[in-house]
Amino acid sequence: MRAIADSVGVSPPAIYMHFDDKDELFFECCSRRFREMAEVMAEAADGQASPMEKIRSVGRAYIEFGLSRPEHYEVMMLGPIPAKAAAGGPEDLPGAGALIMAADIVTEGIETGDFRSDLDPLATAVALWASVHGAVIVLLSKRKQPVKLFNDETAVVEQLLDIIGRGLV
Repeated sequence: MRAIADSVGVSPPAIYMHFDDKDELFFECCSRRFREMAEVMAEAADGQASPMEKIRSVGRAYIEFGLSRPEHYEVMMLGPIPAKAAAGGPEDLPGAGALIMAADIVTEGIETGDFRSDLDPLATAVALWASVHGAVIVLLSKRKQPVKLFNDETAVVEQLLDIIGRGLV
């Protein structure tokens, strides 16, 4: 807390005027990164002609976001949710915007006939998130290892997006 206070030019006790504890402060920082990630994903979807192109672009943007900010990503995904924040509904959690965006794209794909009609949009969005999240974690872990099982991260990402695409049609 002292380092954070120093970086923003206030005393450590002043931080507690805005946040109850360290977890609440970290949660707010994570919330800001989640909003940034949702903006990056929305920009990736903009201008894409089809729901499939949107899903691929959004998935790629998610992975690139996580890989380009490894420390932020790990804190975002593994940090605790303070009781005050958990008291709200799931739609109030920081990552909800990105998940809802994915579910909306799936719904669009079902409505246009580009995606299978038997898909549940929210369950599919969670499965998509699990897939791209898993890719980020694997690729970040690989970067920390002295022995590399593979080198071409782009090929892994594109193969994952191809597999996801085949599962939607």
